[in-house]
Amino acid sequence: PLDSEQLTVNGQRPPLIEFKKINPTRYVVDVKGANGPFTLVFSESFHEGWKAYIRQKSDEDHEAEPWSALWSAWKDRGKRVEIKDHFIVNGYANAWIVLLMQESGVQRSQTSDKGQDFQIVLEYKPQRIFEAGASISATALFGCIGYLGYEAVRRRKKEIANA
Repeated sequence: PLDSEQLTVNGQRPPLIEFKKINPTRYVVDVKGANGPFTLVFSESFHEGWKAYIRQKSDEDHEAEPWSALWSAWKDRGKRVEIKDHFIVNGYANAWIVLLMQESGVQRSQTSDKGQDFQIVLEYKPQRIFEAGASISATALFGCIGYLGYEAVRRRKKEIANA
């Protein structure tokens, strides 16, 4: 059996990767100990809409990940850099070539002699459009209901005043 210290790729240990499913359209990947570029494979059917972002993470960021893609993108504004090298792998899956944080334009937040620690957000970007449309529709619906309620009360007061 091989010791984990002996497992290397191009003379470097591969990073430790843990993922968390937020919802079916968004995942957060914790990367620990990255010493060089690596390929991240996401076993979901390939679609150009899947995007990967390296997230600049600070020590104060311990909040729960929002369920909404729109809210997450708004909260992370200025802290994300999109990984552009997106391609199909294994005939169906999504894959990205992940560069180290300073190579991708994000400031390094945590680095040690064991490598860099950072997060990657995997997101189905069309979900943002769906959420925006649902918000607009809900606002219009509540606006119409509010207007109809206002008109009914106004009409009722007018009938009482005329009686």
